[in-house]
Amino acid sequence: MLSNEELEIQNGSGGGVSNTELLKKGSLGIISLNLDAVTIDPYLSIDKKMKMDKHNHIRMYNWSLQDEYAPKKIMNLTFTNESKADLTFNLNINGPFEIVKTKTNSGATHPLSGKNDGGSPTSEGTLAKTGNDSTIKSKSKIVKQKVETMFCLQPLKIVEVHVKFLAPAVNDSKEWPMTILNERKGEVITYFANGDQ
Repeated sequence: MLSNEELEIQNGSGGGVSNTELLKKGSLGIISLNLDAVTIDPYLSIDKKMKMDKHNHIRMYNWSLQDEYAPKKIMNLTFTNESKADLTFNLNINGPFEIVKTKTNSGATHPLSGKNDGGSPTSEGTLAKTGNDSTIKSKSKIVKQKVETMFCLQPLKIVEVHVKFLAPAVNDSKEWPMTILNERKGEVITYFANGDQ
């Protein structure tokens, strides 16, 4: 709050008191501060990873044959916030893969999610989940609920992401050539609120 003398100087009347005299009296006047901050580098640790060429890789196997011993087409990945701050982020996936379900034990919600059922704990204390297995019934049609991919993850909390391989038709010889191994590549990309990936 400005003193009467400061208000008079600001208005121009001054009452015969100059700026130098005001500083001699010990008043500082209006103070302006320049603040600077450095954000932490956001990082999520992931399970089931292999370190190759300085990046984390996840290997998922699929057989062109339908067999009871064939590996599952859905893999569960767990992301953990090991920092001491909340991390706000979006998950995206590319390649022949899709995110079919997510769940988290974090109490915080993403500010843009617009709903509280995207993996936040419910009133019963269990994990809420979203995915293609959940449907909302309306009078005109059945609408599949969109998988929640926006999270605000508290320290030492997890997000479990179910990733499905979108396998081509079994009888398509162009997609399934007669080779021992045929690789398909994709990425799980995390877009953090500070602009990092």
